Amino acid sequence: LYREASDRDGGSAEAYAGLSALFGAFAHYSMLPAPEAFKLSRAAAERALILDPENSRAISNLAHQDGFRRWDWEKGERGLRDAVRLEPWSAVNLMLLGVHYRVRGRFDEALAVQRRARDLDPLSRHLTYQIAFVFACAGKPDSALATWQEAIALGSPYPGARYASAEALASIGRYDDAVDQWRTVARESGDSASLRALAAEHGKNGYYRVVERQARGELAEMLERRRRGVFVPSLHFAELYATLGDTTRALDWLER
Repeated sequence: LYREASDRDGGSAEAYAGLSALFGAFAHYSMLPAPEAFKLSRAAAERALILDPENSRAISNLAHQDGFRRWDWEKGERGLRDAVRLEPWSAVNLMLLGVHYRVRGRFDEALAVQRRARDLDPLSRHLTYQIAFVFACAGKPDSALATWQEAIALGSPYPGARYASAEALASIGRYDDAVDQWRTVARESGDSASLRALAAEHGKNGYYRVVERQARGELAEMLERRRRGVFVPSLHFAELYATLGDTTRALDWLER
């Protein structure tokens, strides 16, 4: 749709800024190889800025890449702050600035900015999730849990927040509650086979059996996708092998 918009109106900065944001998401969510996706994102953002030098969405997309792709964190922060100044009503620009602060370990600033973003769009589960993620990274699992529950309460099933809650619960020794989060995901998705498998799992050992079973299932699925020629990022393989305790393969995939 963004391509169609830019084809119909080659002078639309918003269409190119939207393409830039989309390709940036493809990079972060591993839908394309990151170098390819970031290159496409940057080209679209630069085109948008030729058409409108003050397009905040394009500015924030480039600034995000300056930090995450080029490691020029100071330039990235300046660009993100400029984007927020140009459109202080944009929850997305604030969210990206909050992510920047979180990754740099500036948790108080990250929380303040993410809360401002959520205030602009209070029904967004993703923005509420971002607040919880800051708490988790700051080593405050109880606050993270409470905020993930806020995100879950906003509407339809939200497996991502459930899995994150399970990890936080396990980190403070509440293994039965963690397993119950997995049961809820299975129940809400109608996965009766997983629900039966989870019924007997309890305690620390049960929790880690669940995690291992999930990792083995995901690994088999990714290997099959790769066999069919579908792009699967090396990082995902590294994460799964690390979860399974296969350090040698995890390091091999990290090197790739």
